[in-house]
Amino acid sequence: MRPEDFVHLHCHSTYSLLEALPSPEEIAQRAEELGQSAVGIADKGFTYGLIEFYKACKARSIKPILGIEVYIAARTRNDKESGVDAKRWPLVLLAENNEGYRNLLELVTKAAVEGMYYKPRVDRELLEKYGNGLIALSGPISGALPQAALAEDGERIRTLTKEYHSYFGKDNLYFELMDLPSVPGQIEANQQLIHWGKELGVPLVATCNAHYCRQGDAEAHDVLLCIQKNAQVGDPSRFSMRDADYSMRPFSEMQQSFAHVPEALENTRSIADRCNVELQFSSYHIPRFPVPQGTTESKELRRLTEEGFVRRYLKPTQQHRERMDYELKIIDQVGFSGYFLIVADFVNEAKRRSITVGPGRGSAAGSLVSYCLGITGLDPLEYGLLFERFLNPERISMPDVDIDFADTRRDEVLEYVRDKYGQDRVVDLYVWNARCTCGGERCGTRIWSPFPGDECFGKADSRPPGNNSR
Repeated sequence: MRPEDFVHLHCHSTYSLLEALPSPEEIAQRAEELGQSAVGIADKGFTYGLIEFYKACKARSIKPILGIEVYIAARTRNDKESGVDAKRWPLVLLAENNEGYRNLLELVTKAAVEGMYYKPRVDRELLEKYGNGLIALSGPISGALPQAALAEDGERIRTLTKEYHSYFGKDNLYFELMDLPSVPGQIEANQQLIHWGKELGVPLVATCNAHYCRQGDAEAHDVLLCIQKNAQVGDPSRFSMRDADYSMRPFSEMQQSFAHVPEALENTRSIADRCNVELQFSSYHIPRFPVPQGTTESKELRRLTEEGFVRRYLKPTQQHRERMDYELKIIDQVGFSGYFLIVADFVNEAKRRSITVGPGRGSAAGSLVSYCLGITGLDPLEYGLLFERFLNPERISMPDVDIDFADTRRDEVLEYVRDKYGQDRVVDLYVWNARCTCGGERCGTRIWSPFPGDECFGKADSRPPGNNSR
């Protein structure tokens, strides 16, 4: 087996929140450094990092293998009884194709919306419904199969294997081996999984369960865990992963560790070859705006804009008219007429319902069309605002209109949009905030030394607001 044929399939990024260290970009960079042609990500519970990871890999001509480490509920995802349902079983799922990728998204959504209990959880019903196109790895030592192996419970291993085969297919389950000898039970679990793999005809695969890129990152990862647990670095009783190597190891080390089961290394390539997910980012899927019969979204946008133009400008100049025509031409060229109609629709509906709407934030205030439609409340020509900062024909990207509604009635606006355009066409977006320098300093002083005034250390930071180095 050539070094470049080995593939890390089970890597965690910083989107395994406060549990793993590297960014998706750094995982791709490390794979490139190791000479790997593919690499897999399987963050815990969520798919936050998949798109970032996909793009980082593609930029390096590395095949991205998209996955997730799901949590299987002890009973069902709907059971949330204290002291009973906190138990959950991790299982790694990799998307074999685009159907599998869509099923990953379904599982994550259902787990978060319906199965959240400490962690997002799936159950047997969901795995049975959304198992197509997925390859399952038995997961870390806390997984159901490794625990059954550790207990030498052959009957449960048989039952779980049969169950997983029914979800994912007989060829889509692998017993996962990890070289983590300092982890209690890992050696014994590996031995049993090797035995039962032969007994049941289940192939083996070797992974690192990587939580950081290089061995030298172990200390920084340890600090991250202290922040997560709110523990002191010097506390000998705290949770730590320092005794084991959770890095993305070179092939030479993996070859030495798994010399007795070379097929476990070879199967990393087999799995990588099978996983082929292709995502497209070149087109946008916007709901259709209902226009009168015989017209188009572009014509309807011009009609409504010209109506608003008359209302906004009692004495319009040639500059105003030229600006409106220019913007409408660009909007039509890039295919976003429907987008403007939809945004204007729900903004004006909010105003009709006497819901407070802000005058507009960000680059959208540079659009005269937005001003005429009532989306924004600022005349861009009066303030010298540029349309190209909002929608640039030389660098086409989705327009981003920041709109503020009264907090107490924001849900009412969302409900209107869902009812009119479809529940499956409206989603909430999340925003990630990294810790700024001050926050990082507070975390550092808290976990390294409980001296009085540690909180004051961060508060005394003399840097001006906005200088938030990360």
